[in-house]
Amino acid sequence: MKKTYEEIESRLGNNGDAANLTPEWFIPWYKLFLDKGNHLGAGSFGSVCRAKWLDSDVVVKQVTLPGSDRNPEGANSFDSFFEPIDQSPLDPQTAAKRSEAQTMFRREADIWFGFSHPHVVRLFGACHIGRPFFVCEYATHGTLDRYLRKHPNELWTKFREAAL
Repeated sequence: MKKTYEEIESRLGNNGDAANLTPEWFIPWYKLFLDKGNHLGAGSFGSVCRAKWLDSDVVVKQVTLPGSDRNPEGANSFDSFFEPIDQSPLDPQTAAKRSEAQTMFRREADIWFGFSHPHVVRLFGACHIGRPFFVCEYATHGTLDRYLRKHPNELWTKFREAAL
């Protein structure tokens, strides 16, 4: 208990400001209502499904960490969304990869949360505790790839707009 207290105290620094521990973009998992029946996709990096957050339709992108016990390709990959990550010991290489992935996740959340552009999906927040996930707006026109296939003449226009 004392070790935990000292760790918290060292993270707070001299001023005891707990706000430093919680990122501005933090959204806890219990604020979301997942629509498991509206699973949008899965891949090697995680799963995506629709959800409700503060009475708004959003998309939740759950990230698969190295050494995760989940199968990201499975249709039911959100079944274990609210369960804690398996804490059994990892081999050193997997542990290092997981630590790097968690650092990259936080860095991406920091950058994306502060980014505002009409042609970039807005990030409402994220959660880095347990199974990490992003909460972002629903792209009504689908993926950029799908949109540009339907509207091939807009490709260079969109590149130009994104560059400005």
